[in-house]
Amino acid sequence: MIKFFRRIRQRLLQENRFTKYLLYAIGEIVLVVIGILIALRINNWNEERKRKENYQATIEQIYNVLELEKQELRSNIKGLDLQQRYADSLYNYSDSLNIEQIPGLLFYMESEPDVFTTSIAFHIQNMVVNPKDKSENLLARNLTNYLSQSSSDIAVSENPISTILIKEGLPVPAVNFGYSLLMGTLNDPGYFKKKDWEKAKMLLQTQEIKTGLIQLAQQKDFEKNVFAQLAEMATNSMAQIQNLYPDVRLLYENIGIVGDGTSYKNWSNDVFLIQVDEKNAIWEAIVDLNGEDIKIRENKSWNVNWGGATFPKGELEWFGPNIPTEKGKFRLVVNLSEKNYEFIPVAQ
Repeated sequence: MIKFFRRIRQRLLQENRFTKYLLYAIGEIVLVVIGILIALRINNWNEERKRKENYQATIEQIYNVLELEKQELRSNIKGLDLQQRYADSLYNYSDSLNIEQIPGLLFYMESEPDVFTTSIAFHIQNMVVNPKDKSENLLARNLTNYLSQSSSDIAVSENPISTILIKEGLPVPAVNFGYSLLMGTLNDPGYFKKKDWEKAKMLLQTQEIKTGLIQLAQQKDFEKNVFAQLAEMATNSMAQIQNLYPDVRLLYENIGIVGDGTSYKNWSNDVFLIQVDEKNAIWEAIVDLNGEDIKIRENKSWNVNWGGATFPKGELEWFGPNIPTEKGKFRLVVNLSEKNYEFIPVAQ
């Protein structure tokens, strides 16, 4: 092809047709420039297509991280709210409490949720935003704000109550935010003695303990507001992502039930469910239950698990209580988008 154009140029020069040669050369240059521009346009289009694919994959990962973190934040808010109610009962209605509960509750008031840290930082670093796309830039701004707020430390006050209890000789129990209440370990009769119960009840009437309860209740209220703000930011960002990409999915795998209530009758082996609706993250299975408790989890791990308080249906609770069951064969439907479950009897 190059030899062909070279012969044309040589013939025009030999025939002394310089004007036509010049026009031909200019035309040839224009064609080359147009070809280069087309190639650049195709390359830019291909690069943008790849960027968009990577961007959407990253956004879907962020969407799923926000979903799990939103559940954690709401669980923390619920636990802090419960602590506030116990502070009110200890301060105003101590006579209505079982005396065996008082020492454990006083120590539990100072327990705190695990330090909250978001996991979206890594994914944000992988986001390549189109500077001309306003929606992408707004989403990046909101996610960065969420990351910034999540990195703020919550200053926890001193331990105004346990310091007094220890000084008075009460044994110090191992308390864990949420878990101690869930497992009912705070009023273990084998830990505190009668003299500890009576001492704790007496100390409740002192100004030092009452002041400590007020201080802790205010601290819990502050923490609740911080977590509520983060949960709202996560919810808004998820809604923004859904609006931009309606096909975004909640990604779960290997969802199963575990517990004494399953056919395995233990807390190690899972009965796995089948995903029947990927868009809405709905999982189902026919399960045989024996009337004992179960929980729902992912990948045979307690890192992601849900409980519930009612049977045959109810709301899924992040790291919640064991789900009570009844004996029989059921079709279990777990909706991880709406966070609910239902056991539907199967005719024998």
